[in-house]
Amino acid sequence: MPNLSGDPQRVAWRVVDEHVPTRLPRGVYRFQVMALPGAAGPAQRLEATGDHETIRSNAAAVIAEAMRRFGEVSLLDLQLSRVVPYATAARPF
Repeated sequence: MPNLSGDPQRVAWRVVDEHVPTRLPRGVYRFQVMALPGAAGPAQRLEATGDHETIRSNAAAVIAEAMRRFGEVSLLDLQLSRVVPYATAARPF
């Protein structure tokens, strides 16, 4: 993915729109991405978690924060995984 720059919030939502479906099965999800700062700093793994309703906004917040912190950034190895099905997550302990 090319270096990302510009308004962090808009760019983050564009990335999320491209990589995270708008309709997900119920459950708990993890979004992971490697961020490589434009200033050639060390790569950092960013992670967001959330349920099927909040994972998109949580992922956008993580990407926007990385852009604010690093300025220009490249995102590598974007992964979305379902870590807990909703029925399991909703059970009381």
